[in-house]
Amino acid sequence: MDIVRRTRRTDIGGFADGRIEPHVDAFKQYLSQRRYAAKTVATYLLCITHFAQWATPGPVGGAKSMRR
Repeated sequence: MDIVRRTRRTDIGGFADGRIEPHVDAFKQYLSQRRYAAKTVATYLLCITHFAQWATPGPVGGAKSMRR
């Protein structure tokens, strides 16, 4: 069985544009001040990336497809 490694992408610039962008740095600072581990911070930033992508209206995001 082959080992599959996933790369963790911590660059959220592409997905954090718009409404969520002003809050990203504050959230990173909040986590840093509370001494969260670097891996935890990266994971939380990936969660923000996923949410921002989902919340973006249009064919790429899922928010528009949720409307009826």
